[in-house]
Amino acid sequence: MLPLAATREHRIIGWMLSSPASPIVRYAIEFWQAKVAETGDVPYRRHIDILDLKPCMGRMLLLDIANPLEDSRYVVFGTMLVEYFNEELTGERLGNSGGAKNRTLIEEYRKVVQSGEAMMFTNDPIVGGSVLHYEKVALPLRNDAGEIGFILAVIDQI
Repeated sequence: MLPLAATREHRIIGWMLSSPASPIVRYAIEFWQAKVAETGDVPYRRHIDILDLKPCMGRMLLLDIANPLEDSRYVVFGTMLVEYFNEELTGERLGNSGGAKNRTLIEEYRKVVQSGEAMMFTNDPIVGGSVLHYEKVALPLRNDAGEIGFILAVIDQI
């Protein structure tokens, strides 16, 4: 996994968020907020039609949450994410990779699962000797049991 130069976290308080730099991330937030408005709470995975997120498709991941969190699996890992991070993670466990970057991801996702709140992160991983600036929104989704069972995340370079 890639080392981080810096990580910043922004909670989406009351389902609201100041303007993200990425229009792709903004689209995902607005889509999720509309689902929250429809349901009155964190939406269920079954309420999300992935085709409605077409503008985000290559920059999207869907994480199926397990206990412990490290056993969670990437159900979807977009093609642009594979290019950004030089890794194909579809079907892989969250805990498969080691290092500081993976510990950071696990802690980011743990906060989303525990709080049930959407969160936005800006990260600066070092890729090929250069710093890559990106924005990520992590959106909780409920499973059929009503628990936070999925995280839908959209990541875009800024």
